This record gives sequence, structure tokens and C-alpha cells, in this order.
Amino acid sequence: MRDFIGKMDMPLNAIVKSFRQNPEGFEVTEPRNLGSSKYSVIGVTDKDTETNLHPYQNVTYFVINRDTRRAAVIDPGIIGGVGVEKQRGYLAMSKLGIEQALYGVITHCHIDHWIGFKSYPDIPFYATQACIDTLNHGGEAVQFARGTLAPSHSTDLPPRVIEYAKSLKWDHQLTNYKNMLRGHQEDIPMDLLALPGQTRDSSYAVMESDGEKYLFAGDLFLDGGEKGLLIEPHYSQVDKLSVVQDTLIVLNGILGKGQEIPESYGGLYPDIYQTLTTIQNPDLIFLGHNTFDMSENRAAVEELAHGLKDILRHGQIKERHRKYMVCGLD
Repeated sequence: MRDFIGKMDMPLNAIVKSFRQNPEGFEVTEPRNLGSSKYSVIGVTDKDTETNLHPYQNVTYFVINRDTRRAAVIDPGIIGGVGVEKQRGYLAMSKLGIEQALYGVITHCHIDHWIGFKSYPDIPFYATQACIDTLNHGGEAVQFARGTLAPSHSTDLPPRVIEYAKSLKWDHQLTNYKNMLRGHQEDIPMDLLALPGQTRDSSYAVMESDGEKYLFAGDLFLDGGEKGLLIEPHYSQVDKLSVVQDTLIVLNGILGKGQEIPESYGGLYPDIYQTLTTIQNPDLIFLGHNTFDMSENRAAVEELAHGLKDILRHGQIKERHRKYMVCGLD
């Protein structure tokens, strides 16, 4: 693998420092080490406007076993170039000194979370069955032909991204999250879970060590900085109020709050109450566009949950609730 030779003996912090000195258009986070374990998480974002998805560009997370330098790839959204050697996701992986990508996880079917899958040849990607069905049937092709990620969104994608997306054929192994291979669990262990979120085909990943917990949550919410936490119901496969309810259920689970869940969710998410306890009180939440420190910002999650509960109480999104939404509520 290009750039890998000589990096096996380098500490991961030194590799990231070197990467940042010659970023080649990428933005790279500091490694987040899970407790005293041998696992680190690094987020990479393509900031090069000649190759990225413009405002849609998400963070691709690499969960790295520091002993073996193997990694899991969460939401492969980095594209660019033709062929593996020219794929920018592959370039980012090699610059991190990763010897081998073992498997990938797709948190939901929106194409900015899987469009870069060809950077990682010959590995399986785990997802929910609903997500797999969407990917196998090209469910988003029409939206991309229109030039947007969702019909109600107002920002066009670059034409080169549209053409690339239309040319893609899913040629990797798509595997139900319930069937993760034992070898993958032994090398980079994580619990994969099905829960609602921005879309109803969402999956979540949880890693724990020494009392510390990491949660990978896709686009459950966005950290808008001074604007607070926001949700994006205009990207969903269902109506906006359903997304509000879906998101609130998961936020209450994260906060460890008791709740009554409609019976209809039992058919979509078996053992949902038990599953929600698994995501309770994470220290870090790795989101599609940034990492959220739950241990320091719990109050912001409480505020968002309160706002979403108020929406459901009124049965509609009122003007005062728009502060909880990104945009595109038409």
C-alpha cells in the first residue's frame, strides 16, 4: 500500500501530524483513543472543492487497531478519481498508515454516506436490511439525476458528482449488520444496531472500553455551533413529524430517559428498548459532519429533545420550532 512502508513503527499521533503537514486537501481530526484500548478513531473530510461533494461532504471515520494497523471504515463518503489507486478515500487511508481495511459500516442509505465505497475493494459493508434493499435497487438514482440529495433540498451537487453517482454500480458485498464475521469482531469489535434516525434504515455502531463509550450515529443531528443542535427532516423517506418522533426516541435513549414507544416500532426494531440501553450515555458521538462531546454538552441534547417533544405535543412544526431544523421545511 502506498505510503504505508515505514509507518508501522510510527505512533499514530506522529502519522496524523505528518498527514496534516501535507494534507492534500483533507481535514484530519486528532486520534480519539478509546479508553486504554488499542483502538483509535480518526475522522477525515475532503475539503478539496475540485473533488468533494461541496456542502454535502461528510466525515469518513477510520476505526484503527493500533497493533495491527487494520481498520473499519464508517460511512465512506470520500470520492475523486477513477480506479482504486486514484480514489481519494484510498489515499486518505494510506496516509494514515492503515495496512488493511477489514470492513465498512453504512449508517444509512443517503449517498453521501457510501459514494466512496470503491476506495476499499474486496471488503464487506454492513448495513440494515432496509438500507441494503435500497442500495441494491438504486433507490437514490432519481434524486441524483435531479442534482440534489433530496427533492426538497435547494443546493445542487457539482455536475461531476452527479455523473459519477449515475455511473456507480454496487459491486461490494452488502451484509446484514446481524451477520458480522467473528474475525471482524475480534480485530475491531463493535456492536451494530438498528434504530430509527434521520432515515428508518439507520444503523448505529457502539464501542466500549474501560467505562468509555463511543457512538457512531450518522446524521441523527447536526451540531450547529451557536445555532444549537439541529435535525434534517427534509432528507427522510417519511413525513417530517415521523422523523421528529424517530429522532426523539433515539435522543431519549442516549439520555437514558424512560419513554413509551408506539407499538408499531416493535415490528421495525425488535427489542428496541434493550437496544436503546446500549447507546445510553456515550462519551463521544461521531456524527456525519463532526464529533460531538456528549460528556461536556449533555444540556444541548436535552434542549433538542425538549424542542422535538414540543413539536409532537402540538402535532405540527410551528415557527418557534424552526430553530431546531436545518432548512428546507417547504
